[in-house]
Amino acid sequence: MAKLSKAVVIPMFPRYNAETGKYEMEIHPAMNLSDDPEQSARAMNEEIESFVTPAPEQYVWILQLLRTRKDGEDLYD
Repeated sequence: MAKLSKAVVIPMFPRYNAETGKYEMEIHPAMNLSDDPEQSARAMNEEIESFVTPAPEQYVWILQLLRTRKDGEDLYD
């Protein structure tokens, strides 16, 4: 999709900081994706892994939140 739309892919991942009660956003530099879809997918997966490895519970929490929402339900309501 990024290639078709010529979009810039900027990896980012939110983490909840229990000490401050706020979310912090980790943002990495824009990715230089390959013309090879498999290589690009591999690079994107490596970025995701770099975010998830230090705090896997954050990733699991986000997945659970998205899976348990009813269709059309406001995430912040």
